[in-house]
Amino acid sequence: MQESQTAQSNTGLIYGLNDRPPVREAIFAAIQHLLAIFVAIITPPLIIAGALKLDLETTSFLVSMSLFASGISTFIQCRRIGGIGTGLLCIQGTSFSFIGPIISAGMLGGLPLIFGTCIVASSVEMVISRILKYTRKIITPLVSGIVVTLIGMSLIKVGITACGGGVSAQSNGTFGSFENLGLALLVLIPFKYGLDFDFSAFIALGLVFLITAIEAYGDITANSLISGEPVEGKVFIKRASGGILADGFNSMLAGILNSFPNSVFAQNNGMIQLTGVASRYVGYYIAGFLILLGLFPSVGLIFSLMPEPVLGGATLLMFGTVASAGIRIIAAQKINNRKATLVIALSFALGLSVEMVPEILCQFPESIKNIFSSGITTGGVTAIISNALIRMKE
Repeated sequence: MQESQTAQSNTGLIYGLNDRPPVREAIFAAIQHLLAIFVAIITPPLIIAGALKLDLETTSFLVSMSLFASGISTFIQCRRIGGIGTGLLCIQGTSFSFIGPIISAGMLGGLPLIFGTCIVASSVEMVISRILKYTRKIITPLVSGIVVTLIGMSLIKVGITACGGGVSAQSNGTFGSFENLGLALLVLIPFKYGLDFDFSAFIALGLVFLITAIEAYGDITANSLISGEPVEGKVFIKRASGGILADGFNSMLAGILNSFPNSVFAQNNGMIQLTGVASRYVGYYIAGFLILLGLFPSVGLIFSLMPEPVLGGATLLMFGTVASAGIRIIAAQKINNRKATLVIALSFALGLSVEMVPEILCQFPESIKNIFSSGITTGGVTAIISNALIRMKE
């Protein structure tokens, strides 16, 4: 108890990890976290639904299920059930990282293929959680930084398309109109759709799950540090492994609930610092609010009616922020040797090439195109392979 109080005073926390704030204060802290994550949770399903030209009813349902799945995932992370979860005030929500590969899979086989492949591919992250110390030697901070940057850069294209009015505006000639651009500036039924599987989609999504595991590790480390908890040793490794396991398990659960993969949200770490409240019990309130919001179809319907330019204006900055986060990860590494420079150059060159000129793959077999049409996949695979194989004398 004394150690907990000492850690609490050293970090400037009002409520430590295992403290129970009064109900009123817990609800207030939970609402602050909700305000930080709500738009981030509902945006991926809106973007995916828009890209796949889904009807209003389906879009509304996907938004509701994203909120519902995020609530359950957050509870599991905070509560830590049977070794699954961090036991920290750790919030999970729909991940932006998967948008590109999911849209590609959706174009190939619709929602059944998306959910079926996501459920299977989530096993990649769950396996990584069991061999965490070994994967860190393969997926280095340089590799993860490159992939995170590519995720942000790839999504900027999606955001600017929405700003211009979306795919429908491109077909009817109103894309990029002053009206659309101006508006942008202002600004539970398991297996409902069935399941399907495609190996090429699995490769693309599996790679993102691999990178998501490394991102989750970093977020859990930051959360532990802010919460006055150890960031090394058996307790931390157990917590990090449980958190990454929950990341994958919750993504599988999201697929069963007709939602998209979940990941740990980094922005809530900043909210813990801001409020001084690290109590995991606040996470129960956050989870409850998210589940309740997901159970009211009107919530999903309201946000499904949001014009694409509004969505584009709201998300364009987010995507730029993702790219800048990746650049910060890269900048934190020592880029004073030719190998690191070559790995970065190859990864960005190949990854951005297929994003900018997808026709470069037109002569390849369909299975190859499906895997490497995403700049995230192409750049990520290039980063992993080149970082592992290139040997240079400095």
